[in-house]
Amino acid sequence: METLHGHTEELPQNSPSDLDTEGQENPTGNEYIAAQIEKLESKFDRNPDGSEKWQRLIGEPIEDQYGQIWMIWENPAASSSIPKDRYQVYKIPKNEDEFRYAFIKELEVDHYPGYHKTSCEFFVGPDDGRDETITVFFNDDGVIEYIHCYSYLEERKRLYEKYE
Repeated sequence: METLHGHTEELPQNSPSDLDTEGQENPTGNEYIAAQIEKLESKFDRNPDGSEKWQRLIGEPIEDQYGQIWMIWENPAASSSIPKDRYQVYKIPKNEDEFRYAFIKELEVDHYPGYHKTSCEFFVGPDDGRDETITVFFNDDGVIEYIHCYSYLEERKRLYEKYE
């Protein structure tokens, strides 16, 4: 899989918080996490014909630089006029072992036609703020090339610790 690292002319400058999907430890190797994913998926709504409504946007969980594990599902047939209703985001916070629903506060979809790329940026967090972002970059064939996660709370905590 080709990543976008080193192609700064194509996308915003990469930061130390960036992830690529290649070379990451595969959290699905953990049978407990895989079982949780199966349990979540078994509870998702189905289409009238019995087929799955929700498909994995990312094929396997990813672990961010903060130690959190993320999964995102998409319902491509959703008839909602609100794009964020087409997605479900779950995470396992650092030092925990259960997936939690991550409330999608906002979703921004950007197209980069000259580069044949699209990004979906999920702003997730509690009702009173947008604490974390997950940005998924796709090529025109829908193949994920790059994922970036950022936590405002974790970065603020690191900054305070640095200057204490």
